Amino acid sequence: NYVNSPNQRYLLPDTTGGFFSEFEILPSWRAVEGQGLRHPCMLYVDAFNGGAQPFIEAAFDSLGYEVDRYDYLDATSNWKAPMARWFGGYGSRDDNNGCTIFQLLGYRGILVNSGSSNVPQLMWPEDYGMFSDWLTAHDMDGRYTRQGLLLNGDGMALALQSNSPTLMARLGATLLDSDYASYSGNLESCVRIESPSAMGEAYGTSNSANDYVYDAYGNWCPQQFEFDVIGTSGVGVGNRVYVDGGGFTETEFAQVVTENIVPDGMGYLENYRTILDGVSWHHLAAPDAIGGDRCVSSLDNVAQGAFNELAAAVEWIYDVDYSGLTVLCREYGLGSVSVPGDSHGAMATRLYPSAPNPFAPRTTIRFNLATTGPAELAIYDVAGRRIRTLAQGTLDAGPHDLVWDGTDDAGHSVPSGTYWM
Repeated sequence: NYVNSPNQRYLLPDTTGGFFSEFEILPSWRAVEGQGLRHPCMLYVDAFNGGAQPFIEAAFDSLGYEVDRYDYLDATSNWKAPMARWFGGYGSRDDNNGCTIFQLLGYRGILVNSGSSNVPQLMWPEDYGMFSDWLTAHDMDGRYTRQGLLLNGDGMALALQSNSPTLMARLGATLLDSDYASYSGNLESCVRIESPSAMGEAYGTSNSANDYVYDAYGNWCPQQFEFDVIGTSGVGVGNRVYVDGGGFTETEFAQVVTENIVPDGMGYLENYRTILDGVSWHHLAAPDAIGGDRCVSSLDNVAQGAFNELAAAVEWIYDVDYSGLTVLCREYGLGSVSVPGDSHGAMATRLYPSAPNPFAPRTTIRFNLATTGPAELAIYDVAGRRIRTLAQGTLDAGPHDLVWDGTDDAGHSVPSGTYWM
């Protein structure tokens, strides 16, 4: 949607039929009769060009959802800038043309798929940080809306463990091993994935409208994909287990979920659910329609497996039947999907948790200002003494990142302990 002036808007035509490449401008607005311009509530991030896209898009189509897609492709190219927009302090990555947290707030669901990649450096660390911030950031009119983050792929947990332990902790997960076959000793090509026999999962098969039975194909020869084995931490819940050969022994988790739904006097202070998978959805197969054979990796069987996973995830995250989920949810000029200097919407002033925390030798402190004006950010010890002034003066509206290196205003290192912002 190209805006030339306040009174002129243009919907760009689909040009993919006439060129060898494609481009997309996100969010992709649609003209909806009687509703103005709206864009999808869900963003699909294709993080690895590994063959998952046709199956995941088929699953979205089966659910009747329109989604935006962002093609990351860093692991399959020679170089790509981060998805997240950053300003200063990152050398050659200064002022890239990526996404801001404000723009991302227009979406209520984000699915990131790593396909069959087992590359630790799948995405830039700041991209995981943006997803983490998105879960807890709120605009004024969407503050209490449920948000869902789905991180899916054979090597997704490996990439998170390597690049974003902060987000990994928020997901309530740990990486036990990046190769289920070597971890379990199960060398069957076809591996059953199901709810834990001891129960306790966050959501069960009843959440999906279709039969919720599938296998992961390619655990061993003739195809061999490396599936992540995930453990739980904090409030994480093991939702799916691998079933070893013979169907008697369960190995830790193929899926871990978590939720943070914290009410306050006006609604919700936090309101999100997350899902982390150790197997890419395009390596799941529902039983074959003819004969019920396992791990027949046809388009229909794999798309059905992805459909079941997506349907169950949507119903658990949003507490609705998947067929009743609103998929076009933002109208142009309304809401708070804005960037600094944009006149649309009103963003909240908010201080986010520093990361990492605890830290050594430095931590990044992120905050957002609703308007341009005088602001001050200072560090205090537990006795209330001012230790370090990090910012003071007139600051622009929008996001800010400041680094504290653990020193006071005189440049002296402060002792370990608890400090306040």
